[in-house]
This record gives sequence, structure tokens and C-alpha cells, in this order.
Amino acid sequence: MICRAINDFPILHRATDGRMWLFFRHRTLRIRNTPSDTTAHRAAWEIFGTAYEGKSWSEPLQIPLSADRMDTRGGFADDADGNIWVAWATDSRDFEEFLFQHTDVYAGRIPAGKPAPAAILEPRHFEKLQSTPMDPDERRNLATIHGYEIRNDGKTYHIYRGDTHRHSEFSMDGNNDGSLNQSYRYAIDAAQLDFLAHTDHNGDGGPDIPYINWLLQQMSDLMNLPGTFTPFYSYERSVVYPNGHRNILFAERGVPTLPIPQAEQQGQTGAAALYEYLKKYNGIAISHTSATGMGTDWRDNNQQLEPLVEIYQGDRVSAEYEGAPKAAYESNPASQPGGFKPKGYVWNAWAKGYKLGTQSASDHLSTHISYACTISPDGTRKGLLDAMRARHSYGATDNIVLDYRLVTQSGKNICKAISCPRRNRSS
Repeated sequence: MICRAINDFPILHRATDGRMWLFFRHRTLRIRNTPSDTTAHRAAWEIFGTAYEGKSWSEPLQIPLSADRMDTRGGFADDADGNIWVAWATDSRDFEEFLFQHTDVYAGRIPAGKPAPAAILEPRHFEKLQSTPMDPDERRNLATIHGYEIRNDGKTYHIYRGDTHRHSEFSMDGNNDGSLNQSYRYAIDAAQLDFLAHTDHNGDGGPDIPYINWLLQQMSDLMNLPGTFTPFYSYERSVVYPNGHRNILFAERGVPTLPIPQAEQQGQTGAAALYEYLKKYNGIAISHTSATGMGTDWRDNNQQLEPLVEIYQGDRVSAEYEGAPKAAYESNPASQPGGFKPKGYVWNAWAKGYKLGTQSASDHLSTHISYACTISPDGTRKGLLDAMRARHSYGATDNIVLDYRLVTQSGKNICKAISCPRRNRSS
């Protein structure tokens, strides 16, 4: 038997013998039917089919060699003899790393069976559907953020609320995040973000493969809704401590990923090659989870090419300083998912004189608790990226308007004002 909990992308097909078939994608692990089925990072999605036999569905039939991404579909057609012909694609991933190898297309036949028994159907009664509770002030708060204007030096700025760190199953650790389409569906429909940097990992397949990089960048173009939603061309460069993971963002399409040499992965070299690459292609990098084994000891910084840091992550914790709100502390190592590396706290970077702006992001799974807010005259890729370079950015764990101004007049400093529309307060 297969686990009932992790099935998706159903397709109904009525065969010529009268049977109704249900084909679907099922997530399969290296060790099948274990309790970890619902939480494992790596898996392969395969096609199964089941037919309705009068009163119940038949034992699911596995379509062989169908391991692939979550949303890869099959095609189904009947012949005159009642056979079902199936065509499907596979990326030939193995059951060790569960990563793309190469694409193949197969075809096969499900032989015709005995005539289908007459379906015995009974009405199904549903209890009243319960939707996920939403903040009743969400629409009003978003209207406040989108309508807020900051005027300075002849320009009018708006707040763009987005996410610069989110994954799909193209990442080696993204099986729980869903498909690429579902990532954008979350950003546009559920969170109503203004921009998204979809950042699947390189270094373990993913966008290092030219076809996948092309596919990810093509999706950024398909999902671009001028004036409403802006997707970046982006990926995550996955170098372990002490160099650290960084999200890489570009405004122009067609940039290849930067390979990670062994010397950099082992900390023998720093970020010089990365900075040269970013300068060449006019991109930026954003460090994240800096106080973990995925982080950095802040050995490198270039304020033009790495202007921001992800100070809080919805999937994990804060990287501000040890013991800060939502941050880890050494006496409880389990409070820091990913390993405790205190040299990576952001305060240590500021102590070195680095000029780093802040933002928040989600990474995996988390929703509605971390936002990268960018203050820009326009919401185009170039406009947002230029604003990030200027550190016109703040991180938020709620729908918050931040308008903080420093004006020097006759030696006086005036700071004004921080407001949180959800709580209707300002200070």
C-alpha cells in the first residue's frame, strides 16, 4: 500500500471499457512507507493509477521509471481494444540524491481488463468547509502599505513588500515546498507580495543545469505582471561556513550560475570570484542564516555588491545577535537550526564597519511572518534592485510601514516616524 497523505496533481481518465481511472503523483522515499514520509527533504514523485471497481478503488498501479518533479504529468489515450496507452517523462533521478540526471520520455500500455462492473454510487455529505483563518485587517493593512508615499528630493517613493528567499522542488531540499508554480501561487495569491526572488540552490544540480536555469528564468518572465508583481532572476549560492549561503539577484535574464570550487566550499578562498561575477553581470548578493553552519564569519563584504543581509528568516530564527528576540543562544544549541556559529551574528558585521541594510525572508515553508520591504520610486526589477543597492530596505515580521527620516538643521537630529497599520500605532 502507498501512503495516502502525499499525493497530488490528479488526472481523471474514462477508459473505453467504462472504468474511471484516477492517475496521480505520489511522493516516494528511499525507505518507503516510514513515518518520515511527510517530512523528508528528498524524494521522487512517481505516477500511480487506480480504477473504480464498482464500490471501491483498485490497488494503485505504479507507472515504472516515472520519477520526476512533483508537477510532471502523463498523457493517457485508449485504443480500439480497450488498452490504455500512457506517455510520461522522467528526469532519471536516483533514490540516493533525488536530483535531476537527464530527461527521458517513455510510453507503455495498461492492458484492457474484464468489463467494468457497474458503479455503485452514494451521495457524499460534507461538513461545512473550514477555511484557514485570515487576519481580518489584512486587506486594509495592505492598502495602507501600498498607498503610503515618501517624498524626498523631488522623488516619490513607495513600499514594495516581497520575499527574496523561497524554494521549490528544484532545490535538493525543497520537496516540502511544492512545485515552481505553487511557489508563485503563494506569492501572488496567498501572500499578495509585490515581488519575489525564487532562489533554488545551485551546487547540487538545480540551476547549475542550463536547462533548469533557463526554465526558472523563463518562469520569471511568465509571472511578471507589470505594476502588480515583479519576479527577479535569482538563485541561492550554497557555500558552507565560513563563506556562507547567499541569495543572488539580477534584473537581466540570461546570467549563468557561478560554479562553487572546492577551495571556496572548504573556506580556503573567499568571495573575490563572487564579487567579480556580480560586478560583471550587475547583480547583488544577500547573505542569510549567517550565524549557522550555512553562514559566514564576515570575512568578506562589498557594500555595492552585497548591500543587504537577511536578518530574520521565517523558517528559522533571527541572526541579529545572540539571545535577541527570535534568536538562538549558545546554552540551548537546538534553538539554532543549522548549527550555532556566533561569529556570524549581524552585529559582528556592523562592528567591523560594514554598511549592511536589513530585510526578512521566508526560505522554506513559512508564510505571512517575514517580509523584505523595499522603498523605491518604481517596482520594476531595475528599480527594486537599485533601491536594494542603496539599502532602502527593512525587514518586517508583520504588515509594517517604516518611515524613518534623519534631518540635520542647525545641528539638530529629527527622527520620524515608525507605524504599524495592523495595530494602528506610531512612535
